[in-house]
Amino acid sequence: MDEITFREVEKNQKLKPTVKQVEMMTANGHKEWVDGSFVRHLIVDGLKDAYGDDFVRYFLKKNSSETVTRPALIGRVNSQIEAKKESIVSPKKKVNKSSIGIDWLQGSISYDSLIDILEELSIRFGEYPRISKRGLLGNYNRSCSFVALDKGYAVNVMFDNSWETAEKLHNGKMLVQITGQGMARFDYDSLKEFGETLIERFGFSCTRIDTCFNDFERIAELKEIAEWVGKKCISGFRKGLEIKGFDLSGNAVPNEGKVKNSFGAVIIGHTISFGSRGKNGSGKYLRIYDKNLESNGEIDCVRYEVEWGQDRAKYVFQELFEGADSIDDFVVRLSGFIGGSILFVDKVNGTDKNVSRLAIIPFWQKVLDLLGRCTFSLPKKETTIEGKIEYLERNTARAFATVKKTFRSEADFTIWFHNVVDQGESRMNDSDFEALEQYEKGGGLYRRNKNEFKEAVAF
Repeated sequence: MDEITFREVEKNQKLKPTVKQVEMMTANGHKEWVDGSFVRHLIVDGLKDAYGDDFVRYFLKKNSSETVTRPALIGRVNSQIEAKKESIVSPKKKVNKSSIGIDWLQGSISYDSLIDILEELSIRFGEYPRISKRGLLGNYNRSCSFVALDKGYAVNVMFDNSWETAEKLHNGKMLVQITGQGMARFDYDSLKEFGETLIERFGFSCTRIDTCFNDFERIAELKEIAEWVGKKCISGFRKGLEIKGFDLSGNAVPNEGKVKNSFGAVIIGHTISFGSRGKNGSGKYLRIYDKNLESNGEIDCVRYEVEWGQDRAKYVFQELFEGADSIDDFVVRLSGFIGGSILFVDKVNGTDKNVSRLAIIPFWQKVLDLLGRCTFSLPKKETTIEGKIEYLERNTARAFATVKKTFRSEADFTIWFHNVVDQGESRMNDSDFEALEQYEKGGGLYRRNKNEFKEAVAF
Protein backbone atom coordinates (compact mmCIF):
# COMPACT_ATOMS: atom_id res chain seq x y z
CA MET A 1 0.00 0.00 0.00
CA ASP A 2 1.39 3.38 -0.99
CA GLU A 3 2.21 5.76 1.83
CA ILE A 4 0.41 9.09 1.87
CA THR A 5 1.40 12.23 3.73
CA PHE A 6 -0.83 14.55 5.69
CA ARG A 7 0.34 17.45 3.51
CA GLU A 8 -1.10 15.72 0.45
CA VAL A 9 -4.45 15.28 2.18
CA GLU A 10 -4.43 18.86 3.41
CA LYS A 11 -3.79 20.23 -0.09
CA ASN A 12 -6.12 17.83 -1.87
CA GLN A 13 -9.18 17.03 0.20
CA LYS A 14 -10.51 14.76 -2.56
CA LEU A 15 -7.95 12.19 -1.43
CA LYS A 16 -9.54 9.49 0.70
CA PRO A 17 -6.81 7.68 2.63
CA THR A 18 -7.70 4.35 4.11
CA VAL A 19 -7.53 3.64 7.82
CA LYS A 20 -4.25 1.80 7.20
CA GLN A 21 -2.73 4.75 5.37
CA VAL A 22 -3.66 7.14 8.16
CA GLU A 23 -2.20 4.72 10.69
CA MET A 24 1.03 4.94 8.70
CA MET A 25 0.83 8.75 8.89
CA THR A 26 0.46 8.46 12.65
CA ALA A 27 3.45 6.13 12.90
CA ASN A 28 5.56 8.56 10.89
CA GLY A 29 5.16 11.37 13.39
CA HIS A 30 1.98 13.06 12.24
CA LYS A 31 -0.12 11.90 15.18
CA GLU A 32 -1.08 15.39 16.37
CA TRP A 33 -2.32 16.35 12.93
CA VAL A 34 -4.25 13.10 12.54
CA ASP A 35 -5.94 13.50 15.93
CA GLY A 36 -6.74 17.17 15.36
CA SER A 37 -6.72 18.63 11.87
CA PHE A 38 -7.72 15.43 10.07
CA VAL A 39 -10.81 15.09 12.26
CA ARG A 40 -11.50 18.76 11.62
CA HIS A 41 -11.42 18.17 7.85
CA LEU A 42 -13.67 15.15 8.22
CA ILE A 43 -16.32 16.91 10.27
CA VAL A 44 -16.17 20.63 9.55
CA ASP A 45 -15.23 20.65 5.87
CA GLY A 46 -18.05 18.36 4.89
CA LEU A 47 -16.04 15.18 4.37
CA LYS A 48 -17.88 13.34 7.12
CA ASP A 49 -20.41 11.97 4.66
CA ALA A 50 -17.70 10.91 2.23
CA TYR A 51 -15.76 8.96 4.84
CA GLY A 52 -18.66 7.79 6.97
CA ASP A 53 -19.48 8.05 10.65
CA ASP A 54 -17.53 4.91 11.55
CA PHE A 55 -14.34 6.33 10.06
CA VAL A 56 -14.73 9.64 11.92
CA ARG A 57 -15.50 7.79 15.14
CA TYR A 58 -12.35 5.72 14.66
CA PHE A 59 -10.17 8.83 14.86
CA LEU A 60 -12.11 10.42 17.68
CA LYS A 61 -11.49 7.25 19.65
CA LYS A 62 -7.93 6.81 18.41
CA ASN A 63 -6.47 7.96 21.74
CA SER A 64 -9.04 6.07 23.79
CA SER A 65 -7.14 2.79 24.05
CA GLU A 66 -7.15 0.63 27.13
CA THR A 67 -3.76 2.05 28.17
CA VAL A 68 -4.98 5.66 28.19
CA THR A 69 -6.58 6.95 31.37
CA ARG A 70 -9.19 9.59 30.63
CA PRO A 71 -10.39 12.00 33.31
CA ALA A 72 -13.63 10.94 34.97
CA LEU A 73 -16.86 12.51 33.74
CA ILE A 74 -18.47 14.51 36.53
CA GLY A 75 -22.06 13.68 37.40
CA ARG A 76 -24.53 13.97 40.27
CA VAL A 77 -22.21 16.07 42.43
CA ASN A 78 -22.06 19.78 43.06
CA SER A 79 -19.65 21.31 40.60
CA GLN A 80 -17.90 23.24 43.37
CA ILE A 81 -17.05 20.21 45.54
CA GLU A 82 -16.70 17.47 42.95
CA ALA A 83 -14.19 14.72 42.40
CA LYS A 84 -12.89 14.39 45.94
CA LYS A 85 -13.31 10.67 45.45
CA GLU A 86 -11.49 8.70 42.80
CA SER A 87 -13.79 7.57 40.00
CA ILE A 88 -13.46 5.77 36.71
CA VAL A 89 -15.03 6.03 33.27
CA SER A 90 -15.19 2.28 32.75
CA PRO A 91 -13.90 -0.79 34.62
CA LYS A 92 -11.27 -1.41 31.95
CA LYS A 93 -9.58 1.95 32.44
CA LYS A 94 -7.26 2.97 35.22
CA VAL A 95 -8.47 5.08 38.13
CA ASN A 96 -7.84 8.78 37.71
CA LYS A 97 -8.48 11.55 40.20
CA SER A 98 -8.76 14.25 37.54
CA SER A 99 -12.18 15.01 36.11
CA ILE A 100 -13.91 16.77 33.24
CA GLY A 101 -17.43 18.08 32.89
CA ILE A 102 -19.86 20.65 31.52
CA ASP A 103 -20.28 23.53 33.93
CA TRP A 104 -22.71 25.78 32.04
CA LEU A 105 -25.21 25.43 29.21
CA GLN A 106 -27.12 28.28 27.64
CA GLY A 107 -29.17 28.75 24.51
CA SER A 108 -32.35 30.05 22.94
CA ILE A 109 -35.68 28.44 22.10
CA SER A 110 -38.91 29.78 20.63
CA TYR A 111 -41.13 31.94 22.82
CA ASP A 112 -44.00 29.66 21.79
CA SER A 113 -42.48 26.92 23.97
CA LEU A 114 -42.55 28.91 27.22
CA ILE A 115 -45.14 26.78 29.04
CA ASP A 116 -43.71 23.52 27.71
CA ILE A 117 -40.12 24.27 28.77
CA LEU A 118 -41.22 25.34 32.26
CA GLU A 119 -43.15 22.10 32.63
CA GLU A 120 -40.18 20.09 31.36
CA LEU A 121 -37.80 21.78 33.80
CA SER A 122 -40.25 21.32 36.69
CA ILE A 123 -40.30 17.58 36.03
CA ARG A 124 -36.53 17.37 35.95
CA PHE A 125 -35.62 19.71 38.80
CA GLY A 126 -38.67 19.46 40.99
CA GLU A 127 -38.32 22.77 42.82
CA TYR A 128 -41.07 25.34 42.69
CA PRO A 129 -39.86 28.04 40.28
CA ARG A 130 -39.24 31.58 41.42
CA ILE A 131 -40.94 34.14 39.17
CA SER A 132 -39.46 37.59 38.79
CA LYS A 133 -40.52 40.67 36.84
CA ARG A 134 -36.96 41.24 35.72
CA GLY A 135 -34.86 39.37 33.23
CA LEU A 136 -31.55 38.77 35.05
CA LEU A 137 -29.72 39.11 31.73
CA GLY A 138 -30.01 41.48 28.81
CA ASN A 139 -33.26 43.38 28.29
CA TYR A 140 -35.68 40.54 29.07
CA ASN A 141 -38.43 41.70 31.42
CA ARG A 142 -39.41 38.35 32.96
CA SER A 143 -37.53 35.40 34.41
CA CYS A 144 -38.26 32.11 36.10
CA SER A 145 -35.59 30.46 38.25
CA PHE A 146 -35.41 26.93 39.63
CA VAL A 147 -33.48 27.10 42.90
CA ALA A 148 -30.89 24.47 43.73
CA LEU A 149 -31.35 22.66 47.04
CA ASP A 150 -27.94 23.75 48.32
CA LYS A 151 -27.54 27.32 47.09
CA GLY A 152 -27.81 29.44 43.98
CA TYR A 153 -29.91 28.89 40.89
CA ALA A 154 -29.94 25.61 39.00
CA VAL A 155 -31.82 26.92 35.95
CA ASN A 156 -32.87 30.36 34.74
CA VAL A 157 -35.40 30.99 31.98
CA MET A 158 -35.50 34.57 30.69
CA PHE A 159 -38.33 35.78 28.48
CA ASP A 160 -40.57 38.73 27.61
CA ASN A 161 -44.07 39.51 28.84
CA SER A 162 -45.64 39.15 25.38
CA TRP A 163 -45.05 37.59 22.00
CA GLU A 164 -44.98 41.05 20.40
CA THR A 165 -42.18 42.18 22.70
CA ALA A 166 -40.28 38.92 22.20
CA GLU A 167 -40.52 39.26 18.42
CA LYS A 168 -39.44 42.90 18.47
CA LEU A 169 -36.51 42.57 20.89
CA HIS A 170 -35.37 38.95 20.68
CA ASN A 171 -36.52 37.61 17.32
CA GLY A 172 -39.26 35.58 19.02
CA LYS A 173 -36.79 33.76 21.28
CA MET A 174 -36.23 33.28 24.99
CA LEU A 175 -33.10 32.27 26.88
CA VAL A 176 -32.59 29.04 28.85
CA GLN A 177 -29.59 28.95 31.19
CA ILE A 178 -28.45 25.85 33.11
CA THR A 179 -25.84 26.78 35.71
CA GLY A 180 -23.11 24.64 37.24
CA GLN A 181 -25.47 23.59 40.04
CA GLY A 182 -28.00 22.52 37.44
CA MET A 183 -25.53 20.64 35.25
CA ALA A 184 -24.25 18.74 38.30
CA ARG A 185 -27.65 17.02 38.64
CA PHE A 186 -27.08 14.88 35.55
CA ASP A 187 -25.19 11.67 35.05
CA TYR A 188 -24.22 10.82 31.48
CA ASP A 189 -27.44 9.04 30.50
CA SER A 190 -29.77 11.71 31.89
CA LEU A 191 -27.58 14.49 30.46
CA LYS A 192 -27.59 12.91 27.02
CA GLU A 193 -31.35 12.42 27.13
CA PHE A 194 -31.89 16.01 28.30
CA GLY A 195 -29.73 17.36 25.48
CA GLU A 196 -31.65 15.33 22.91
CA THR A 197 -34.94 16.63 24.34
CA LEU A 198 -33.75 20.22 24.06
CA ILE A 199 -32.81 19.65 20.42
CA GLU A 200 -35.71 17.54 19.18
CA ARG A 201 -38.60 18.99 21.14
CA PHE A 202 -37.56 22.61 21.64
CA GLY A 203 -35.18 23.36 18.75
CA PHE A 204 -32.53 24.48 21.24
CA SER A 205 -29.81 26.69 19.72
CA CYS A 206 -26.74 26.67 21.96
CA THR A 207 -25.10 30.07 22.52
CA ARG A 208 -22.74 29.12 25.36
CA ILE A 209 -21.32 25.91 26.77
CA ASP A 210 -18.58 25.78 29.41
CA THR A 211 -16.32 22.72 29.57
CA CYS A 212 -13.95 22.13 32.47
CA PHE A 213 -10.95 20.02 33.45
CA ASN A 214 -9.99 19.63 37.11
CA ASP A 215 -6.32 18.71 37.40
CA PHE A 216 -5.97 17.18 40.86
CA GLU A 217 -2.49 15.96 39.98
CA ARG A 218 -1.47 19.61 39.50
CA ILE A 219 0.60 18.80 36.44
CA ALA A 220 1.56 22.48 36.23
CA GLU A 221 1.24 25.22 38.81
CA LEU A 222 -0.07 28.65 37.87
CA LYS A 223 3.40 30.12 38.39
CA GLU A 224 4.92 27.89 35.70
CA ILE A 225 2.03 28.50 33.31
CA ALA A 226 2.38 32.28 33.83
CA GLU A 227 6.09 32.10 33.02
CA TRP A 228 5.45 30.44 29.66
CA VAL A 229 2.66 32.91 28.90
CA GLY A 230 5.07 35.76 29.65
CA LYS A 231 7.42 34.29 27.04
CA LYS A 232 4.57 34.28 24.48
CA CYS A 233 4.82 30.50 24.19
CA ILE A 234 1.15 29.92 23.36
CA SER A 235 -0.89 29.34 20.23
CA GLY A 236 -4.63 29.70 19.89
CA PHE A 237 -5.08 33.13 21.47
CA ARG A 238 -3.74 36.60 20.82
CA LYS A 239 -3.93 37.95 24.35
CA GLY A 240 -3.86 36.77 27.93
CA LEU A 241 -4.35 38.26 31.37
CA GLU A 242 -2.96 37.23 34.76
CA ILE A 243 -4.85 38.25 37.91
CA LYS A 244 -3.86 37.70 41.53
CA GLY A 245 -6.20 38.42 44.41
CA PHE A 246 -4.88 39.60 47.79
CA ASP A 247 -6.56 39.98 51.14
CA LEU A 248 -6.08 43.59 52.27
CA SER A 249 -8.05 43.37 55.51
CA GLY A 250 -5.41 41.44 57.39
CA ASN A 251 -8.02 38.90 58.53
CA ALA A 252 -7.03 36.08 56.17
CA VAL A 253 -4.49 33.58 57.43
CA PRO A 254 -2.06 31.61 55.23
CA ASN A 255 -3.73 28.23 55.63
CA GLU A 256 -6.51 26.24 54.01
CA GLY A 257 -4.88 26.68 50.63
CA LYS A 258 -3.89 30.31 51.04
CA VAL A 259 -0.25 31.41 50.92
CA LYS A 260 1.67 34.67 51.32
CA ASN A 261 3.56 36.51 48.64
CA SER A 262 7.07 37.87 49.12
CA PHE A 263 5.68 41.00 50.80
CA GLY A 264 3.59 39.08 53.33
CA ALA A 265 0.17 39.66 51.73
CA VAL A 266 -2.11 36.62 51.71
CA ILE A 267 -2.92 35.48 48.16
CA ILE A 268 -6.56 34.51 47.88
CA GLY A 269 -6.80 33.94 44.13
CA HIS A 270 -4.68 33.35 41.02
CA THR A 271 -6.15 33.24 37.51
CA ILE A 272 -4.79 33.36 33.97
CA SER A 273 -7.31 33.99 31.21
CA PHE A 274 -7.04 33.93 27.42
CA GLY A 275 -9.27 35.58 24.84
CA SER A 276 -12.33 37.78 25.23
CA ARG A 277 -15.85 36.94 26.28
CA GLY A 278 -19.09 38.02 24.66
CA LYS A 279 -19.98 39.17 21.18
CA ASN A 280 -16.61 40.87 20.61
CA GLY A 281 -14.68 37.67 21.31
CA SER A 282 -13.81 34.76 19.05
CA GLY A 283 -16.23 32.36 20.72
CA LYS A 284 -13.48 30.75 22.81
CA TYR A 285 -12.43 31.99 26.25
CA LEU A 286 -10.10 30.00 28.52
CA ARG A 287 -9.40 30.62 32.18
CA ILE A 288 -6.98 28.62 34.32
CA TYR A 289 -7.06 29.18 38.06
CA ASP A 290 -5.98 27.69 41.36
CA LYS A 291 -9.09 26.07 42.80
CA ASN A 292 -7.24 25.46 46.07
CA LEU A 293 -7.03 29.21 46.69
CA GLU A 294 -10.59 29.88 45.54
CA SER A 295 -12.11 27.14 47.72
CA ASN A 296 -10.14 27.84 50.91
CA GLY A 297 -8.26 24.60 50.53
CA GLU A 298 -11.32 22.37 50.04
CA ILE A 299 -10.58 21.46 46.43
CA ASP A 300 -6.88 21.11 45.70
CA CYS A 301 -6.63 21.26 41.93
CA VAL A 302 -5.80 23.49 38.99
CA ARG A 303 -8.99 24.14 37.04
CA TYR A 304 -9.19 24.75 33.30
CA GLU A 305 -12.48 26.22 32.06
CA VAL A 306 -13.19 26.77 28.37
CA GLU A 307 -16.20 28.97 27.64
CA TRP A 308 -17.42 28.33 24.11
CA GLY A 309 -19.71 30.95 22.59
CA GLN A 310 -21.33 31.94 19.32
CA ASP A 311 -20.94 29.39 16.48
CA ARG A 312 -18.24 27.52 18.39
CA ALA A 313 -20.78 26.78 21.12
CA LYS A 314 -23.22 25.40 18.58
CA TYR A 315 -20.53 23.16 17.12
CA VAL A 316 -19.27 21.79 20.46
CA PHE A 317 -22.84 21.17 21.66
CA GLN A 318 -23.73 19.40 18.43
CA GLU A 319 -20.65 17.16 18.50
CA LEU A 320 -21.26 16.18 22.13
CA PHE A 321 -25.02 15.66 22.13
CA GLU A 322 -25.64 14.58 18.54
CA GLY A 323 -22.28 13.12 17.55
CA ALA A 324 -21.31 11.01 20.56
CA ASP A 325 -22.91 7.55 20.69
CA SER A 326 -21.57 6.36 24.07
CA ILE A 327 -20.10 7.66 27.30
CA ASP A 328 -16.58 6.81 26.09
CA ASP A 329 -17.17 8.70 22.84
CA PHE A 330 -18.61 11.64 24.80
CA VAL A 331 -15.59 11.74 27.14
CA VAL A 332 -13.10 11.58 24.26
CA ARG A 333 -14.80 14.46 22.46
CA LEU A 334 -15.23 16.56 25.60
CA SER A 335 -11.65 16.13 26.81
CA GLY A 336 -10.30 16.60 23.29
CA PHE A 337 -12.05 19.93 22.88
CA ILE A 338 -10.55 21.15 26.16
CA GLY A 339 -7.08 19.96 25.19
CA GLY A 340 -7.40 21.54 21.75
CA SER A 341 -8.44 24.97 23.04
CA ILE A 342 -4.82 26.14 23.44
CA LEU A 343 -1.31 24.95 22.69
CA PHE A 344 1.85 25.72 24.69
CA VAL A 345 4.89 25.52 22.41
CA ASP A 346 8.54 26.48 22.90
CA LYS A 347 8.98 29.72 20.97
CA VAL A 348 12.11 30.58 22.97
CA ASN A 349 14.32 27.80 21.65
CA GLY A 350 12.41 27.29 18.42
CA THR A 351 12.36 29.79 15.58
CA ASP A 352 10.10 28.04 13.07
CA LYS A 353 7.05 30.15 12.25
CA ASN A 354 5.04 26.98 11.71
CA VAL A 355 3.65 26.23 15.17
CA SER A 356 3.11 22.55 14.33
CA ARG A 357 6.88 22.09 14.04
CA LEU A 358 7.70 23.66 17.42
CA ALA A 359 8.26 21.51 20.48
CA ILE A 360 5.32 21.25 22.88
CA ILE A 361 6.12 22.47 26.40
CA PRO A 362 6.66 19.37 28.61
CA PHE A 363 3.91 20.21 31.12
CA TRP A 364 1.38 20.69 28.32
CA GLN A 365 2.41 17.45 26.67
CA LYS A 366 1.50 15.70 29.93
CA VAL A 367 -1.89 17.41 29.85
CA LEU A 368 -2.43 16.34 26.23
CA ASP A 369 -1.43 12.79 27.08
CA LEU A 370 -4.34 12.86 29.51
CA LEU A 371 -6.92 14.85 27.55
CA GLY A 372 -6.03 14.33 23.91
CA ARG A 373 -6.36 17.21 21.48
CA CYS A 374 -9.03 17.94 18.89
CA THR A 375 -9.03 21.29 17.11
CA PHE A 376 -11.62 22.60 14.69
CA SER A 377 -12.22 25.62 12.52
CA LEU A 378 -15.53 26.98 11.34
CA PRO A 379 -16.27 28.32 7.87
CA LYS A 380 -16.17 32.08 7.75
CA LYS A 381 -19.59 33.67 7.55
CA GLU A 382 -20.24 35.60 4.39
CA THR A 383 -21.17 39.24 4.90
CA THR A 384 -24.32 40.06 2.95
CA ILE A 385 -26.20 43.28 2.33
CA GLU A 386 -29.42 41.64 3.52
CA GLY A 387 -27.69 40.74 6.77
CA LYS A 388 -26.43 44.28 7.29
CA ILE A 389 -29.88 45.73 6.66
CA GLU A 390 -31.51 43.27 9.06
CA TYR A 391 -28.90 44.07 11.70
CA LEU A 392 -29.45 47.83 11.38
CA GLU A 393 -33.23 47.52 11.53
CA ARG A 394 -33.19 45.20 14.51
CA ASN A 395 -30.38 46.73 16.58
CA THR A 396 -30.09 50.43 15.76
CA ALA A 397 -33.62 51.65 14.95
CA ARG A 398 -34.45 52.56 18.56
CA ALA A 399 -31.12 54.35 19.03
CA PHE A 400 -31.65 56.40 15.85
CA ALA A 401 -35.21 57.26 16.90
CA THR A 402 -33.98 58.48 20.27
CA VAL A 403 -31.13 60.54 18.81
CA LYS A 404 -33.44 62.04 16.18
CA LYS A 405 -35.55 63.67 18.88
CA THR A 406 -32.53 65.67 20.09
CA PHE A 407 -32.25 67.61 16.80
CA ARG A 408 -34.12 70.86 16.26
CA SER A 409 -35.29 69.95 12.79
CA GLU A 410 -35.54 67.12 10.32
CA ALA A 411 -32.92 68.86 8.18
CA ASP A 412 -30.38 68.97 11.03
CA PHE A 413 -30.87 65.26 11.68
CA THR A 414 -30.50 64.46 7.97
CA ILE A 415 -27.23 66.40 7.77
CA TRP A 416 -25.88 64.58 10.82
CA PHE A 417 -27.01 61.21 9.47
CA HIS A 418 -25.26 61.78 6.14
CA ASN A 419 -22.07 62.77 7.98
CA VAL A 420 -22.20 59.47 9.87
CA VAL A 421 -22.68 57.58 6.60
CA ASP A 422 -19.76 59.44 5.01
CA GLN A 423 -17.52 58.47 7.92
CA GLY A 424 -18.58 54.86 7.53
CA GLU A 425 -17.93 54.91 3.79
CA SER A 426 -14.33 55.97 4.42
CA ARG A 427 -13.84 52.86 6.58
CA MET A 428 -15.32 50.29 4.18
CA ASN A 429 -13.11 47.24 3.70
CA ASP A 430 -12.77 44.45 1.13
CA SER A 431 -15.57 42.35 2.66
CA ASP A 432 -17.97 45.31 2.36
CA PHE A 433 -17.17 45.79 -1.31
CA GLU A 434 -17.45 42.04 -1.94
CA ALA A 435 -20.90 42.06 -0.31
CA LEU A 436 -21.96 44.94 -2.56
CA GLU A 437 -20.66 43.15 -5.63
CA GLN A 438 -22.53 39.95 -4.75
CA TYR A 439 -25.72 41.86 -4.01
CA GLU A 440 -25.63 43.74 -7.31
CA LYS A 441 -25.10 40.47 -9.15
CA GLY A 442 -28.22 39.13 -7.45
CA GLY A 443 -30.54 41.88 -8.62
CA GLY A 444 -29.25 45.35 -8.03
CA LEU A 445 -29.50 47.93 -5.29
CA TYR A 446 -31.73 47.60 -2.24
CA ARG A 447 -35.25 48.88 -2.77
CA ARG A 448 -38.11 49.16 -0.33
CA ASN A 449 -41.39 51.05 -0.42
CA LYS A 450 -41.90 53.99 1.92
CA ASN A 451 -44.49 52.37 4.22
CA GLU A 452 -42.38 49.24 4.74
CA PHE A 453 -39.36 51.36 5.56
CA LYS A 454 -41.28 53.46 8.11
CA GLU A 455 -42.63 50.35 9.81
CA ALA A 456 -39.18 48.75 9.94
CA VAL A 457 -37.23 51.64 11.48
CA ALA A 458 -40.12 53.04 13.54
CA PHE A 459 -39.22 56.69 12.92
